[in-house]
Amino acid sequence: MHVVVAFSPDYGSTSAPELGDAFWLVESPANRAVAQQRWQAKSTDPNSAIFQAGAGSADIEGMFETVDVHHPNWSRIDFMDASLTGALERQFLSEGFQISDLPSGFTLIRNVR
Repeated sequence: MHVVVAFSPDYGSTSAPELGDAFWLVESPANRAVAQQRWQAKSTDPNSAIFQAGAGSADIEGMFETVDVHHPNWSRIDFMDASLTGALERQFLSEGFQISDLPSGFTLIRNVR
């Protein structure tokens, strides 16, 4: 399962935003509008959600834990408009995840059996 976590309040206003199989979007009118469209079309995992943003790497770690609980079969998580700290990168690598850079964020990949 591919999950997108977007920290930008403007993410939903981009043309054809990538939302994966499931999404977690920071609260904003643009993000809520695109989420509503996907929920009404029943074209996303029902555990997709809008969330309130916190601060920095703690927010990334918290969202990772939330996604891991709600979508335990995830194989890829895209963190949009997010920066990976050295400590968090070491933690994710020690857990066996692959990390790839995105133009405005990063991706975690894991093998799911």
